[in-house]
Amino acid sequence: MTAGKKPLLILAITIATLATTGCICCNISENVNAIKQAVTNRNAERCDKMEDPLRCACYTSVAISTENLEICNKIDEEDMRIGCYISMAVEKEDAEICDKIKNPDARNTCITQTAERTKNPELCNKITQPTRRGECLMGANESNQ
Repeated sequence: MTAGKKPLLILAITIATLATTGCICCNISENVNAIKQAVTNRNAERCDKMEDPLRCACYTSVAISTENLEICNKIDEEDMRIGCYISMAVEKEDAEICDKIKNPDARNTCITQTAERTKNPELCNKITQPTRRGECLMGANESNQ
């Protein structure tokens, strides 16, 4: 991904996380600025002082911007940590990251999204469930067209 598009992706992930976690009462502008500072300074420690779900969004954003998967491990909430792993796998185009996900459905989602991003249907062979593998193959092949 080009350097100009990466901050937009990070900002989009942050806003989506805030919106879907019910953080309606939050001052979104202030929180986005705090996360943007953490990303700009490449400093996940700035996220430590935030409350969930902002902390999770911040860790994910910094992990993506620094390409440091270990930052995802700082996220206590399993669903948010899985989201961080999926974001990293897709962004880095590395399906091996999906292997860190223990939940089979989430791991299959990770593999499918990475296969679609990389346009590599071979990755779908890692999915053992036939229906999910077929969906993955369709998505990865559609990406090739």
